[in-house]
Amino acid sequence: MALLIGVFLAGRWNSPTSGPAVTWHGERLGGPNNAFFGAISPDGREAAVAAFDNGLTQLGVMMLESGNWNRLTTNRDRGLVGNTSSWSRNGADIYYSRLLGTRSAIYRISKYGADDRLILGNATIPQVLPDEAVRERPNSILARVARAQVREDHAMDTSNPHFAELAIQDANVAGAMMPNNPVVLNIRLFALLAAAGLHETTGQPARVEPLLQLARQDVEALGKFDRIPAAIFARLLYFRYTGQHSEYYREAQHAAEHTERVLQYALSLYEQKDFSRAAEMLDRRGQNLSLMESLLRGFILVELPDGTARSKAAYEDAEQRYPRGDAVIYSKTILLLAGLKDEARHAYNAAKNQKDRLPNANAEFWNVLLRFCCGEISASDLLRVAGLSRRNQCMAHYMIGLTRLAEGDRAAARDHFQKCVGTRCFYFYDFEFSDAFLRRMERDPNWPPWIPVKEAGK
Repeated sequence: MALLIGVFLAGRWNSPTSGPAVTWHGERLGGPNNAFFGAISPDGREAAVAAFDNGLTQLGVMMLESGNWNRLTTNRDRGLVGNTSSWSRNGADIYYSRLLGTRSAIYRISKYGADDRLILGNATIPQVLPDEAVRERPNSILARVARAQVREDHAMDTSNPHFAELAIQDANVAGAMMPNNPVVLNIRLFALLAAAGLHETTGQPARVEPLLQLARQDVEALGKFDRIPAAIFARLLYFRYTGQHSEYYREAQHAAEHTERVLQYALSLYEQKDFSRAAEMLDRRGQNLSLMESLLRGFILVELPDGTARSKAAYEDAEQRYPRGDAVIYSKTILLLAGLKDEARHAYNAAKNQKDRLPNANAEFWNVLLRFCCGEISASDLLRVAGLSRRNQCMAHYMIGLTRLAEGDRAAARDHFQKCVGTRCFYFYDFEFSDAFLRRMERDPNWPPWIPVKEAGK
């Protein structure tokens, strides 16, 4: 994301249809032969890098001008150095993570190589908040944009609209310095929608409409960048968020015709019951099929003749393509929507022996979500662990809804899909899929007909 911001803010992609081609110059730095994930020091002279040492990543510091580098860590019992590091504001210390199986922890070490110190267990992706950067450089667009993102993320993780309002303030400052910049517009739009959704669900509905009016202005401004996938995606999220499904369909069709983003158009065709066209569109993606496109393909195929067998084959394909990360949970949702709840439960229980494949970030919640899918804990237990985080709530309600649907309890499924949409976690596919399922249920009370309705009292 930082690279994307840099390109946009440099004004090198200010026109979707004209202007000079984007050019760049790269220079290979010195240092270790196998190094990655460099974090630049505050003074811009050094980079914290992860480098392989006998098959295990260790943390080092490299001087950017000379390429000379020094390995800081040597411990081989705590696992790999993770894929993110962050410098302290004074440039004296580096925060980094270690990953050992399913366990992760954050450490701090001096750049001069003193002993490292455990800071926080069961955590990963250390980041120093950018408040100091804004204080030192109040007119830095990049600092304002970075802090806006952090504040919006924090708002959604805490269900606190105050932080979303602060994110809007940062985005407004950045927007005043560089009007109509697509990255700034995109980030301000996300902050506005986050604030609107949080105010809507925390008892301040009067504050929602003014925020949505501002969001509408940003969406119109982003319409000028109709070949930039990120701008198109932001507009799609806004149209889904506000229930403007006709506009969503047109924007999704435009995206499919002019970019590689086809998922939303396939989803629109799915909602319109044009299953053959939707399946053909995703099939054309071939080996480029993303995880979420794989899931949607499985959801679509079950609607076609011989749907159960075809969706099961789509699940097996998704499992083979995506064996790690959130796919450990989500690939099996194809089986749930196909009504194969026993096979899904068996697959989830088999995944318990592969917990190291789950995402390292937010590991506690992912492990609890897997336990719910295995039938070990209740929906209320899962929601309690989800806490105030809108992201966790969104994922929890989506998975509960699909589980209830597979069990034939359509009323409970509808309730949880509605609650998933109600989290207003608009940039999660759980949100989009839940909204699509609700539209299917509204149009056809008997959907999905291949899953028998659960008898009352059972």
